[in-house]
Amino acid sequence: MNSVLSTALEGTVRIMQKQQVHANNLANLSTSGFRADYLSTMEAAENAAAGEKIDSQQWSSFESGPMMQTGRSLDVAINGEGWFAVLDDKGKEAYTRAGSFMVDQAGMLKTRDGHAVLSDAGPVVLPPFERVEVGSDGRITVKPQGARENALAEIGVLKLVNPAAADISKSQDGLFRRDVPDPLPADPAIRVSSGILEGSNVNAVKEMVSFIELGRQYEMQLKTMKSMENIGASGDKLLRA
Repeated sequence: MNSVLSTALEGTVRIMQKQQVHANNLANLSTSGFRADYLSTMEAAENAAAGEKIDSQQWSSFESGPMMQTGRSLDVAINGEGWFAVLDDKGKEAYTRAGSFMVDQAGMLKTRDGHAVLSDAGPVVLPPFERVEVGSDGRITVKPQGARENALAEIGVLKLVNPAAADISKSQDGLFRRDVPDPLPADPAIRVSSGILEGSNVNAVKEMVSFIELGRQYEMQLKTMKSMENIGASGDKLLRA
């Protein structure tokens, strides 16, 4: 009986963890380039005396999000597979699909979360400009302030990488990283579109359905624990009779 209660209790904990993951997905429904997360559980008998051990594994969906036309030159979307390379808060290379870029006061190109965007030669730094363009191959050109209309300066090429899904995973800061510390090589075959932004790949309807199903599962686990409690109480009465 204790093993049944233990299993039901672990089940409620896992259900609550799944609900937190789905809640985070819904909170990022409008976050550019966000990848939905899911929590899977794998049940395996540890031994006959100790009951069942439940392990959890979080994973991310790599499906593309919807493409939205913005007309803004620093909104950049990757066509198909691939990732933008950025620097995380520790100065290490990480990866994101969020292509809504901005330029800070020092001219550094950054994501909306403040991560420096990488080119083939390091962080992208733009001079004062009147216009900036991003080509389909990630090539960045600007028209410097005060320059003639056709006087364009090439700044660099966005570092675009294409790792296998199994080789990267999401960290708590929302960036993806390799399981090994070595940076990925750039993939010149990746193409991007300027003036377009990739949205979140979260499916709101799917998330709400999951919430309802998890709520029902949670109620079932509570009923199981309550039944075991009642059976235990009945057993105690019989022993005292």
